[in-house]
Amino acid sequence: MKKIEILLILCGAICLSPTYSRAESYTLFYGLVNPNQMGKPVGRAPKRPLVVDLVGHTLTVPTQVVGYTLILESEEGEVYTYYITGTTLEFPQELSGNYQISISDGNSMYHSTIEL
Repeated sequence: MKKIEILLILCGAICLSPTYSRAESYTLFYGLVNPNQMGKPVGRAPKRPLVVDLVGHTLTVPTQVVGYTLILESEEGEVYTYYITGTTLEFPQELSGNYQISISDGNSMYHSTIEL
């Protein structure tokens, strides 16, 4: 009985202690690539923003954007294009600074600024 009480106290302490993540979360906002495109239905409600996490040079994206294209553009105008094949992407260590990030499937796009 004593072991169970100690175990419950330890589990409670673990659950109540704050956990700190090294991940930096970024919110990417939704937009249409070509809003005048005919024949494509547009939803009435705005789409939820996309949240990605960045730890060092590793970006974690939700599974809903697997198969999309990711574009990074530096402040100097350098452009890097990646095809998203999984939920994590590793950027080269040489990249640093602020980048415009866009994730697109050709019809819609999520965009924001991230800092590497």
